[in-house]
Amino acid sequence: MKFCHDDEQCSIHHVLFFFCKAKRYQEAIAAYTVALQQQGVSGSSSSSNNNDNNDNHFDVECSLIYNNRSLARYKAATAAEPDDKELLQLALEDAEEAVRLDGCNIKARYRTAQLLVALGRNEARLQPTHPPPSFC
Repeated sequence: MKFCHDDEQCSIHHVLFFFCKAKRYQEAIAAYTVALQQQGVSGSSSSSNNNDNNDNHFDVECSLIYNNRSLARYKAATAAEPDDKELLQLALEDAEEAVRLDGCNIKARYRTAQLLVALGRNEARLQPTHPPPSFC
């Protein structure tokens, strides 16, 4: 799958911009799932991290991918009429996994709150499930 024009090198993080700008959300979701599988993760947020060495760089990278897939799922869900609640729930699970992997991922924390509101769960959890580490 080619995401950039000509022979330009680009990362998986350019995929969301490319596909979401074109409103090709399902392709973005598929690409992020492949990226997670290439990281050695199943692609499902319920069984995410197969990394046994607790490599922080690995967790941060996977957190970014989960967060980006969460955004693609959110965009796909809200593009549907009415909103696709099942896809919103999957987006929430991705955002929560992104926070679990990297507590300093502020975008994932924001996306989690955004999805709770979109799902009508306006209590928005007064206590975070995964409080940010003290070094954030």
